[in-house]
Amino acid sequence: MADKEWYFADGDQQRGPYGRQQIDRLIADGVIRPDTLVWAAGMDNWAEMGATELASSMPPPSATPRVPPLGRDAQRPLAGDDPQMDNRRTYSGSYGADAGSPGAGGGTAVGGMDFKTAVVTCLKEKYATFTGRAMRSEYWYFVLFYLIVGVGLGFVDGMLFGFENEFQPLSTIFGLGMLVPSIAVGVRRLHDTDRTGWWLLVVFVPVIGFFVLLFFYVQKGTEGRNRFG
Repeated sequence: MADKEWYFADGDQQRGPYGRQQIDRLIADGVIRPDTLVWAAGMDNWAEMGATELASSMPPPSATPRVPPLGRDAQRPLAGDDPQMDNRRTYSGSYGADAGSPGAGGGTAVGGMDFKTAVVTCLKEKYATFTGRAMRSEYWYFVLFYLIVGVGLGFVDGMLFGFENEFQPLSTIFGLGMLVPSIAVGVRRLHDTDRTGWWLLVVFVPVIGFFVLLFFYVQKGTEGRNRFG
């Protein structure tokens, strides 16, 4: 057990490998919590730390924390890792096909938002938020939602007003309502790759601008903190 190497999920990033002594230190510091997903050789899939043998390393409830709680903008270097961990990025979703091989090396994307969380985030929590970051799953699930609803409303418009009629009120209203959150999540996606939101203007360059933005949007976000959060 002492020689087993462990990995854990930090937002949508995979950290590791760590020996048992390093993992115990991270647990004691509160970096790895009971609900943090972990994996080691011999496990079929990722599991919450509290449901694995690592639970024995958890301090008793009455124990005094070794470090004060992390503040909103605090940074904590991980033992054995050069990048700094962004404790504000949270995981929502499931580990599965997107996880790849858990033992393939640190820094591999291992998950993200699910469809519902991404849509709620973009339309309710961050409708007009142009600061902060948006991981790939948040952006692309929102794009999928936009396409599904847009096509559906286009079909309804066709049924009500004729498919050859350019009058499409439902699609037009939906498009206007989605304008602000679409720009906002696009800016946050650029921030996640450590690029300024002004890069959105490249879309006005015919043909080339579209592919430049597409290249930016499919890239993995910056590991840990960057100048946007």
